[in-house]
Amino acid sequence: MAKFSHFGTVKDAAARLRKTLKPKYPVYIIRRKLKDGTGHCILHERTKHRPKRFDIVICKTLQENTAVLLLVHEWAHTLTWSEKPIHGPKWGVAYAKCWNMLVENDEWH
Repeated sequence: MAKFSHFGTVKDAAARLRKTLKPKYPVYIIRRKLKDGTGHCILHERTKHRPKRFDIVICKTLQENTAVLLLVHEWAHTLTWSEKPIHGPKWGVAYAKCWNMLVENDEWH
């Protein structure tokens, strides 16, 4: 079983997720201080200066291992954005795929 210390950084995990579990729109990872100390996912509509995209915002004060786990949660939302309820069965399957990609990848062990 993989240990959290093997997950690497948010940047590493995001690169793996982008490579294997691609959402419909590009995903940008943003680390900044958040009052609630967690994170969230936002879908930005296309504008004149910006294509449609997801932003996953993760509190920069979180430990890296916790931030990676939060990234997995939010990445699952990018894969099931239009589904209701937001934490329903389709989101659960997407979350499991994201999680499995991280813990089953030989390079992480």
